[in-house]
Amino acid sequence: MQKLSAGLFALSLILLTMIISAAIPTAGQDTDNAAEFDPSLWVLLELNKRSRLEFYTGRERSQELDSSKWKVGVGASIRVRPLFNFFDDDDPDKKYTFVLGTVFEHSKTLEAGQTRIENKIALDAWGRWAFKKPKILITDRSRLEFRWVNGDYHIRYRNWLFAERPVKIKNLKLTPFAGTEPFWDQRYGKWNLFRFMAGARFPLMRRTFVDVFYVREHCLTCPRLDTDVLGVNFFIPLRLKKR
Repeated sequence: MQKLSAGLFALSLILLTMIISAAIPTAGQDTDNAAEFDPSLWVLLELNKRSRLEFYTGRERSQELDSSKWKVGVGASIRVRPLFNFFDDDDPDKKYTFVLGTVFEHSKTLEAGQTRIENKIALDAWGRWAFKKPKILITDRSRLEFRWVNGDYHIRYRNWLFAERPVKIKNLKLTPFAGTEPFWDQRYGKWNLFRFMAGARFPLMRRTFVDVFYVREHCLTCPRLDTDVLGVNFFIPLRLKKR
């Protein structure tokens, strides 16, 4: 019952934030910068000690139109090499130096009568290294995306490098993080998008947790050069029952 209550609590929070974000118009539409609020919900289903499935939905800034897209996706990952045992409070992946994964995502963008339908398949490789003193975890995710945007096929590569460090303030445990992610797009033959992120992870109830973060997005080929994003990601970890 406690796990169910945690899941319902997190689900109610994400629904509330989605309603608020839909009710508030995107700021900065008449300026060089855009600003928006992007919530998402993730369900992490642990199959065993080395693998899991992921299901997610949420909102994200579109690179094709001056608007946002709603996305839904499913992924799977396999943990390859265990090494660390002091970074697994919220995510078992953090015990492993190498994780392989794949994702399928569908998204739709609507703006002024224009529609962009995107389907993509992504291949992920996560590499991690942990330092015990000071307690810092460095993560690098390489992602190769095979994208179909309104039927137009192209490849995109992105590399997300970030660091995190758990801290405790009285009875509150949180994990601040910061990182950067450049994108290379086959359509333009160059690095065209750069993201800079900072935020923190907070525990909610039981194993449920939330990421609150700010992203500064600089895009050389998008309708807007710069975008400021406030993001909230809710995570609900689940485990298969052992027989």
